[in-house]
Amino acid sequence: DAHVRDPKLHVVVGKDGRDNIPRPPKKENQKETDYLIDKLLIEGGILQFEDQRQSISASLPLNRIVVDGNPATGNHQIDLQAREGGQVSFETRTMPVRSLTASVLLEKKAADVKELKIGLGDSTVALAGRIDNFDDPRFDVRADTTLSLGSLVEFAGVKQTVRGDVHVAVAATGPL
Repeated sequence: DAHVRDPKLHVVVGKDGRDNIPRPPKKENQKETDYLIDKLLIEGGILQFEDQRQSISASLPLNRIVVDGNPATGNHQIDLQAREGGQVSFETRTMPVRSLTASVLLEKKAADVKELKIGLGDSTVALAGRIDNFDDPRFDVRADTTLSLGSLVEFAGVKQTVRGDVHVAVAATGPL
């Protein structure tokens, strides 16, 4: 049971592929560790990600993250809400992250994505669905997006003038 205010988390993947994500030491014949986060509230702070191999970075100011563990099932309900002011960068180009909200039920070997909404530049993406068996993933997801072609083409570095929006609804089921 914890309450964290204004954390700053910076994940870096170096040019050699190594990262700064802590991992427990590997032991032979080690069983999977059971854990339960009964209640966790994170307020404020910022998440940053940097992949030096591909010149990609992202920053996301947080409003709050709530984790509520269920002792009977071992599952965790995770709700995330970001603040405005985030951005994604690729090489020298950037795009604002206007909004991000998520509601996910994390199970031992699956995730039930009740809602994931992202406002990226002038585009929006809404996704929901389920991912089963993390070792050999199976998907059942639906996405509803409105893509602003002009800002996406510019972000991709294409030197072509494109205007307009594309609305796409997608459903995907099965292995990746």
